[in-house]
Amino acid sequence: MDSRPILQTVPVSVPSGGHSVTTKGKGPKTTVPTAKPTGNGLAVRVILPGNEQTEFKLDKTASAQDLVNQACRQLGTEDVEFFGLYYPDKIETHSKWLKLDQPLKKQINRKTLPDLKMKFYPTPFTVYKSEQTKYLLCLQLQTDLVSRRLPAKLADLVVLGSLMVQMELGTFDQTLHHGNYIVSIQLAPQYMQTIELANDIMEKHRFTTSGMSKFEAVNQYLDYAQRLPLYGTTMFSVEVPVKQRDISRTDAKTD
Repeated sequence: MDSRPILQTVPVSVPSGGHSVTTKGKGPKTTVPTAKPTGNGLAVRVILPGNEQTEFKLDKTASAQDLVNQACRQLGTEDVEFFGLYYPDKIETHSKWLKLDQPLKKQINRKTLPDLKMKFYPTPFTVYKSEQTKYLLCLQLQTDLVSRRLPAKLADLVVLGSLMVQMELGTFDQTLHHGNYIVSIQLAPQYMQTIELANDIMEKHRFTTSGMSKFEAVNQYLDYAQRLPLYGTTMFSVEVPVKQRDISRTDAKTD
């Protein structure tokens, strides 16, 4: 089996200054400061669904909710109540959701970028006011699939990948889509990225999902994703003290 990756990592280049600067890329998170003073305000860089980085300018006294409101307006969704700011950490137990009613500048540092994420996974999805919210949820779920937060089998990745390709690239067009035309879209964890998987996704896109509108693909994506065993589940690492581990042991006795 050819184990060459089907996707390429794109380094993120972050411009300095500007207003609502958005950087598209699927590479590692930048080390550019998360927040910096700008006169009487504060410029805060956030990871949006789909791994885009955008800088927002706010008042120095702004709360985390103010940042969520501004980000949701830019993303075109009215469903602000479903979103929050997640502060990731290499040690999962240290990750946290920012307190939305508290001042933003007291909750963030200059090294780690907060993620704008959906905090709730309601079903049915008709509770959303905006169709755009469903699309943003798809982007978040796709990120979870790639990072392995949401485990999935190869067959699942083929179905979901073909639907994501339809959302991002539209109906198959042989004049535009040739070779490995999905190379720019992250569709699987790195260890599962193979030419065979790419070919299966492209074949399903050409012959099954092509012709769907963007939001038909969105609805089918969500309908399929919610049936994955760990959909809507967040896993946490738990540290157990040595003494407690010793207590949990039982000694085998023989007569």
